[in-house]
Amino acid sequence: MTGQSRCRKGTKASIKIAALNIRGMGNINTWHPDNKWNHVNQIMNTKRIGILIVGEAHLNDERRNAIENMPRNRLRVLHSEDPVSPNARGVAIVLNKELTETENVTATEIIPGRALIVETCWHRNEKLSILGIYAPVNPVENARFWASINRFFEENPNIRKPDVMAGDMNITEDPIDRLPARHDYASAVDSLDEVRTSLQLIDGWRDCYPTTLKYTWRRPATGTQSRLDRIYIRSSMNEHCYEWTIEKSGVPTDHDMVSVRFSSATAPNIGHGRWVMPLHIVKDRKVKGFLLNAGRTLQEDVETYSKDEHRTPSKNPQILWENFNKEFYTLARQRAKVVIPQIDREI
Repeated sequence: MTGQSRCRKGTKASIKIAALNIRGMGNINTWHPDNKWNHVNQIMNTKRIGILIVGEAHLNDERRNAIENMPRNRLRVLHSEDPVSPNARGVAIVLNKELTETENVTATEIIPGRALIVETCWHRNEKLSILGIYAPVNPVENARFWASINRFFEENPNIRKPDVMAGDMNITEDPIDRLPARHDYASAVDSLDEVRTSLQLIDGWRDCYPTTLKYTWRRPATGTQSRLDRIYIRSSMNEHCYEWTIEKSGVPTDHDMVSVRFSSATAPNIGHGRWVMPLHIVKDRKVKGFLLNAGRTLQEDVETYSKDEHRTPSKNPQILWENFNKEFYTLARQRAKVVIPQIDREI
C-alpha cells in the first residue's frame, strides 16, 4: 500500500463483484482461442465486472505476466499458486483497470493456492477487502481449511477482515443447495459456520432468495447439482447489495458465475429524475389540438371559478390547473413513444 488515503482513480459509487471457477486456464498460450483468460477479459468488460474471484486459476508469475500483457488487456491479476503443483488449483483476484483502483492494493496469501485476501481503495477514501476462496474438495481437508482461515484472522488482527468472501467453497451449508438434497460433512459445515460467525458474514444470495432452488455446479454423468460457488458479505453491508445473480459466464467450465453489485454507504440516493418533454412534441397534431381546445376550456373555467360565488374545494383555479397539467403530461408521454420511433424510422 502506498499510504495514500484517497483513490487515484475516480471510481463509481457502486461496483460489481463476481466469482467463477474456470477449471484451469485452457491453452497456456494467451494468443490461442482456447485460452480462458481471453474469455475472462471479455466478460469483465461486457458485464462491467469490477472484481472477479477466480477458482482453479492454474497460474504462476510467468502466466500472470502474459495475461496482464495481452493486447487490449484491462486486467490486473493477483494470484496465489499451489506450492506443490501450480498447474492445478490456485486462486486469483482480478481487478478491472477501467472500473477499479489498481494502484493502492495489497494482497496477502493466507493458504497458498486456496485463500488470498486483497485490500483495495474504492470510491474516494473507502476501503474494500476481498477474500478469494478455492476450498478443498475432500471434506476432512475442507474442515481443516476453514479452521486455518479462522486461526489466521485470530493471529493477524492487523489484517483487515473481509467485507466480501467469495469463490468455490466446495461445500454447502443446507440440503436445499444440493440436488438431490442432502447434508454435507458436519465437521466441515460447522467449521465454515465458525468462520462466518467470527467474520460476521452472511450468504447474501440465500438471504435474498430464501427458498429458491438454483445451483452453480453440475455433474453431467449423474445429474447431481450443487450451489458450491457463493458470495458472502459482511452483514452490516447487506442493505447496500443488490442484483444478486447466478448465470452462465461464457467461459468453458462446469461452474456458473455468481455476482452482486455493491454500492457505497456514502453514495447519495438518486431517484429516477423528472421527465422532460421533448420540444418537438408541441408540434404534434394531437398535442397541439389538446393545447388549443383544453387550454381554451381551462381559461374559461379559471375565469368562472375565480369568483367566490362559484369557487368550491373541487372547483377552483389551482385544482383546474393541476388537472390540466396531469392530462397534458399523460398525452405528451404517450405521443412521445409514438412520434419519436417514427422520426427514427425516417432518419
